[in-house]
Amino acid sequence: MKRCVTGSRWRRASSGLLALAMVVTAWTTLGATPATAAAADQLCGPEGGVSDSLAVTGWVHEERSYDEADLAALPQTTVADTFRSGSGTTSRNYSGVDLWRLLELPDNSGGIGTFLLPSAPSGPQDGPQHNDITRYSVVVTGSDCFQAVYAMTEISPWFGGQPVVVATAQGDYDADDLTPVTDSLGDSGFARISNPIDVRGSRRISNIVEIRVLQAPVGSSVPPANAPTCAGGVSDEFTVSGAVASPRTYDLAALQAEEQTTIAAGSANCTGVELWRLLGLSAENGGLGSYITAEAPGPQYPDPQHNDLTRFSVMVTASDCHQSLFSLAEISPFFGGHPVLVATAFGAHDPDDLTPVTDPLGANGFARIANQVDQRGTRRASNIVDIKVIAPPTPEVVWETPAAIVQGTPLSDVQLNAHAVLLDAEVPDTFTYDLPSGTVLPVGTHTLSALFVPESPSSVTIARGAVTLQVVDSPGADVPTSIASTVQRKVMTYGQSNRASAVLTAGANPLGGQQVELFERSHGSSTFTRVAAAVTDSQGRASARIKPAKRAVHEWRYAGSEGYAASRSARQAVKVRAKVTLAVRKKQTKHGVKVVAKGTVRPTRAGASVRLMKKSKAGAVAVARGTVKRNVKLKLTKSLPRGTHRLFLVVRAGEGSAKGTSPTRTVTIKRR
Repeated sequence: MKRCVTGSRWRRASSGLLALAMVVTAWTTLGATPATAAAADQLCGPEGGVSDSLAVTGWVHEERSYDEADLAALPQTTVADTFRSGSGTTSRNYSGVDLWRLLELPDNSGGIGTFLLPSAPSGPQDGPQHNDITRYSVVVTGSDCFQAVYAMTEISPWFGGQPVVVATAQGDYDADDLTPVTDSLGDSGFARISNPIDVRGSRRISNIVEIRVLQAPVGSSVPPANAPTCAGGVSDEFTVSGAVASPRTYDLAALQAEEQTTIAAGSANCTGVELWRLLGLSAENGGLGSYITAEAPGPQYPDPQHNDLTRFSVMVTASDCHQSLFSLAEISPFFGGHPVLVATAFGAHDPDDLTPVTDPLGANGFARIANQVDQRGTRRASNIVDIKVIAPPTPEVVWETPAAIVQGTPLSDVQLNAHAVLLDAEVPDTFTYDLPSGTVLPVGTHTLSALFVPESPSSVTIARGAVTLQVVDSPGADVPTSIASTVQRKVMTYGQSNRASAVLTAGANPLGGQQVELFERSHGSSTFTRVAAAVTDSQGRASARIKPAKRAVHEWRYAGSEGYAASRSARQAVKVRAKVTLAVRKKQTKHGVKVVAKGTVRPTRAGASVRLMKKSKAGAVAVARGTVKRNVKLKLTKSLPRGTHRLFLVVRAGEGSAKGTSPTRTVTIKRR
């Protein structure tokens, strides 16, 4: 049987933009071995900054740090790089160190070399997986804590075959002249990623502070439910699982019902479903879409990372439990731009005729991976039994809001006691606090921030957490608080959901970890009723869904706690429009054709005035009037002239409801 494989270095450009991969490597002496260093002092934060060193850490034999001189002593590679970003198209030449060389991946195979630790624990197979490099990834972090994941095979010349360079210099773009360039990177720090693979620039991390090697993601060592013994064999279904809204199972018929794509790959054409489409990735931008769950915490906490897709990956498992890792960015047409196909059929190779092919895959099962990029076939898993979306392996920083302290009390482990949790288990850690133990703070509200760095070797990434601390001038003094409140809609339709939001602050700083309550006073009532409660996040934010039946006023209240005074928000009024439905039909009478308009009004508005309106170029005019019945229904009948009429109902405001308007209905009268 022909296989859907290729030895070519195919690249697809999105929107006509070609991601060039012109490379020249200068083979120089290796130079001095860089000094080892712990990564714990490599802080990143939302404010970013210009970096001057980076740590290589994670699943490695030893951690290392590099500055500009260390990187300059290694063999240099120059690439011509073109990419698109929010500011437009950038074209530059970059010089630096090939990332696969920095990680000491071998020159002559697809193995992991001697710098990376071997797989431990092993994968779901009994023994070590052949070509275990397909289960590794590398996470690059910038000084602003922005992260990007690369599958290890992406950076290997034995698989993807395209260089991902840790660049230290830049110069004018010239694909025909790849001699080393020497201009400083400027605000991009001493090192940044140059990645001629991706069409977009999001994975080209600047101001690098950490490069972390991850062994197979947490949870991937458990055999899939439909291949518990890893015995191999022909598959007839697979499950999409992991960080998704709900697991899905596909057999041949289900895959063939999806939109089909055909590609020419090596010695065959292959037809199937693009993996990015199967995972519901956005078809309009580089986002995650709605199927993949994006709640995984990131090191830019509390804010989500822009283009969070760059932190996710997907593991494909075959019936013999061989596993292959892909980053989500490499399979997205908005980043890598290279189709990774879940193929269900193959046929004769013809790149000029990409009509669907229909030959079954036979011993390769009902579905296999067709990947035009890799030079080797190891990631082209056949007999697929599981496709698991891997959320970023970032632990949650658990840190309770500390009690207020009196001015003059130094910070200690009573306040600086954060810890990290992943999958309900404690993660061995090192925490670096922006305000170290012994710091004495003035009176006021202060934000304490901590960076978590896992102990190596580890297959989790850095994380960040923050809490608010109040410093008071004397024991028992309460810090004044305030609540800013908003509502999503000041005018809403009956039955519609609305959202009330609040921000609790103490002084000028947010107050997290505090319970606030939402009270509502409905039209006609003189008292407030508690309708919701919420706990503020680290930014002091809280929200609640509201669904008032008629006009209401809402107020957030904070009861206060040790060290904090009670407070109330300003009141927010919400108007509720009546929900009006309309159905029209024509009725033939001996006097001609009449239009019968029926509708309902909610909430109950018995006796309310209602008008049937007709739209025209001059505006809208009333053509019939009536009232709402006790059963919330209404009926109006009107003779109308020949022609097309656009009709709608209007119910007068009153009894706590704003004026209600129905959808417009069209009726055509051909004869009287």
